[in-house]
Formats: sequence, structure tokens, C-alpha cells
Amino acid sequence: MLQVIIFDHDITTRTFLRRVISERSTKKASRIALFGDCGTITAAEDYISKADGQLLVFIGLNHNSDSALQLGRSVYAKNHDSFIVYLLESHADVQQLAESLVKISGIIIKPTSKEMLCRVLDKLEEEYQEIFESEQDEYLVLNSQGQTFRLALNRILYFEAIEKKVTIWTDKQSISVRVALGVIEGMLPEKRFVRCHRSYIVNIDKIDSVNFGRMELNLQNGDNVYIARSYKSTIKKLLGLKEDFDGI
Repeated sequence: MLQVIIFDHDITTRTFLRRVISERSTKKASRIALFGDCGTITAAEDYISKADGQLLVFIGLNHNSDSALQLGRSVYAKNHDSFIVYLLESHADVQQLAESLVKISGIIIKPTSKEMLCRVLDKLEEEYQEIFESEQDEYLVLNSQGQTFRLALNRILYFEAIEKKVTIWTDKQSISVRVALGVIEGMLPEKRFVRCHRSYIVNIDKIDSVNFGRMELNLQNGDNVYIARSYKSTIKKLLGLKEDFDGI
């Protein structure tokens, strides 16, 4: 969830932003939530220090512009993926903002309309969703018996189900979790992993060779994984092999 912090000396601006963002956050598909709003730099810094994860911070560039710009730098230093939208009094402030070399995710000239604010929020929520999906695609996060495992997908060789546990084999270690193999399969990107047996899922990029005579996949670390006949056609399709191919 993208946490929103509003800083502006003008209470009318803060009230307007708070109302629109609060209305938006109640929608089912929304990925934003209001964390806090304030009219002083000290309070804004306190909110930023307490918030976790990726932020969307609205910063009013008023009479104390140097402090406001420094606040933006602090947001960026805490999380490079955070979004910073500057609230300007006039178009003349754009030049000062450009010369400050701060990260700018959006600019709003006050007073603004609900339509304009929603357009900015639409754009930023879309960018946040892309970042979120990218992170989800690059890592597998599993919770098992009170522990959380975060594994880089490109390090995983294969998954092996034995009784009620699944062993995750990586290029450096093996980890056993009490999670059904079918549940894990649903969490993996289809173009990168394939089910080849009721007990195995393999990383396609880690396949060194295939032998349909022995019904085995030979992996880069030297391990061999069984192929069930019911998955044979699927394996051939994913590897770009012809249906009549049965060699190594």
C-alpha cells in the first residue's frame, strides 16, 4: 500500500487533498492510504520517519522553500521508489524546482481541481502497481511455521514435494516449508517455472538438458528431476521442442 503524507502550510489545500485522497482510498482497487497531513516541517519529518515502505508525499513549496526541498530529498533518501508531488503557488516556482535537482513525480499549481488531482493520482497509482508487480515477479515470499522466507526467483533451481513438506533447492541452499506444492505453483510466473511431475516444479532457465528416454530434466547444478508423462507435451512446448523430439 502506498502511504500518503501531505505537507502544506495552507490548511485549505490540506483539507482538499485529505478529502479527495480519503474518498479514493475507500475504493476496492485503490492502492493508497492517508498516513497523515501537517502544516510544519517538523511534523512532516516525524511522519516520514514513522512511515514504512513506499510513500507518496505532497510537499507545499511555500515561503520556506529550502526546507521544503530538503524534505523532498529526505523522502528520496529513505526510499528511492517513493513519489514526491510538489504543490506550487504559481508557474514561476517551476524554475526554482527544476534548478534544485530534486526528484519530481508530479507538479500541481494551486488552487487545483479534483479532476486534476485525480489524474495525478491515477498516474502514480499505475506506476506503483508496475513496481509492485515487478517486485512480486522477482521474489517468492512464503510464510511457514511462523517464519517468512523471501527468495529471489533467479536463485531457485526447483521445488521438490516430499510428504507434507516442499524443499526449495537454490544455487546455494535448500529450504523446507510446510506449504502445498500447488499453492507455490500458483504464486510463480508461468513463463519462468513449469510443473513437470506431481512432486516437482523447475525453473526453466536452470534446465541444462532434457532426456525423454529416461524422462528426466538435467539441471545446471547436476541434479536430475523426473518428468511425468502427463507433463511431457507441456515441457516440449515451453522448451520450443517439436512434439516428435525424444532426444537429449
